[in-house]
Amino acid sequence: YVNSVVKEMKKVLLDERHGTANVLCLQTFYRVGCLQQLMSGVKFWAKCYVNLPDSDPDKTMVANSLSVLGGLLASLVSPQYILRSPLPALAASSLWNPKTLFRSLLSTVLGHLMSLFSDVKISALPSAFLGSVLTLFLASFANHEPPTMQSRAAPAPRFDEATITALVEMGFPRNRAEAALQHVGADSVELAMDWLL
Repeated sequence: YVNSVVKEMKKVLLDERHGTANVLCLQTFYRVGCLQQLMSGVKFWAKCYVNLPDSDPDKTMVANSLSVLGGLLASLVSPQYILRSPLPALAASSLWNPKTLFRSLLSTVLGHLMSLFSDVKISALPSAFLGSVLTLFLASFANHEPPTMQSRAAPAPRFDEATITALVEMGFPRNRAEAALQHVGADSVELAMDWLL
């Protein structure tokens, strides 16, 4: 069942033939909370796997489900799919762009995985799932160059004061509001709130 669901999700979200993502569908998938629900499912399957005795015949089925889900996660946050995608005019006119979407997806997935690894012993998980997670972690660092002396000395980015003020009025400290805007890479109250919460 999980294999069928993942296969259909990939058809909608990714164009594997061309190596690109459907940016608008992926944005919607993220914005309406589907990614968070998917990560809850990953955590559920991981806990099931760890709690099943090795002699249980269902353990193989759960391991396969985890492997398929891990592969989906690695594809969803793959810079190969997102950053090379054609950007429809609708997406170009909004605050979303492939780079911001990539950062948001990656941040969410990595945050949930870190939470999972604090609850479940990593070595107890199936190797195929861990291989997908490792691919995901490597992809998260592949596009980020180490800071140079010049980039460290660069002034802090400026964000729209109205956006910062809106976040502060909602009760977030100013430094956290600025950090959220820095993280999401856009002057968006909604994206910053998603990151802060």
